[in-house]
Amino acid sequence: MHHGYTDYIRDYEVIVYVAADPPTGIPPVHLRYLFKYCVAAEVQTAVRPDTWRCSLDERR
Repeated sequence: MHHGYTDYIRDYEVIVYVAADPPTGIPPVHLRYLFKYCVAAEVQTAVRPDTWRCSLDERR
């Protein structure tokens, strides 16, 4: 849902929404990962470019 440096520009945070299959009874949750004293951050993905294009289409 969000990633970037905090307002005080020292730590890097990643906020994700984890959904669960309703029959499991596990509720969805927001998680925050905080990387303290982070001087550099690099993000990579294993998702193919065509999958990204499809997933970012707001009509779906």
